[in-house]
Amino acid sequence: MLKKISKESHNSELSSLFTSIDNAFKDSDLSTDPILKNELTAFRQRLPMFIEANGAVRINKYTNDLHIVDKETDLAYVAFKSAVNAHSTIDDPEIADKAEELELLINGARKDIHRLSYDIQFSSMGKLINKMQEPKFEILIDDLGLRILANILIKRYNKFAAIYKDNKTVSADIKSVVSATNQRKDIIDIYNKKIVTYINRFVTDNRYSSEIKEINSYIDSVNQNIKTRTTRRSE
Repeated sequence: MLKKISKESHNSELSSLFTSIDNAFKDSDLSTDPILKNELTAFRQRLPMFIEANGAVRINKYTNDLHIVDKETDLAYVAFKSAVNAHSTIDDPEIADKAEELELLINGARKDIHRLSYDIQFSSMGKLINKMQEPKFEILIDDLGLRILANILIKRYNKFAAIYKDNKTVSADIKSVVSATNQRKDIIDIYNKKIVTYINRFVTDNRYSSEIKEINSYIDSVNQNIKTRTTRRSE
């Protein structure tokens, strides 16, 4: 079942989520499914103005560099996370236990962080990097032979963080458009009421199983953010 987008999502979360939904279907063959093709077209037509209005795309001298270092950091993060996961499956209790400690650290910082917005990556991945450099975790990393991958991740994150901060300090050249808040309802409704309803009710085979799995993973990440915010407000 394809999950719906919560209307409690922040605009910054929606920018990443909308783009992820778009990307999930980018290489899908919709030639035999004109209904979904039309619904996705309507969804995609509204994305550029929302993302621009939300300030997700800031046009300045750092924009291109930020995109590049973000991708480099994402790849380093996935490589490190995958190596940790691989060690946790080794049939050696000592190795597996150490890897599982690192997995808990990664999961605590949101394991799919590389799919989220620049703001969230900067904050949450920064906290993960700081924890990785504590003596306890440095020992685990060295014991598992993951020092090279860890150093690459740290180096690339630091580069990303520096450009991210520079990007924040300059004025954004964003055109005057309808506010993101005013646009978000239409896009959410197209997804929740049309795309989700169509796929869940009328697509009876597994042709979109990979796309559904990918999108649901993104939505779960945002829902976890919402749950965390709700818990903090109630405390």
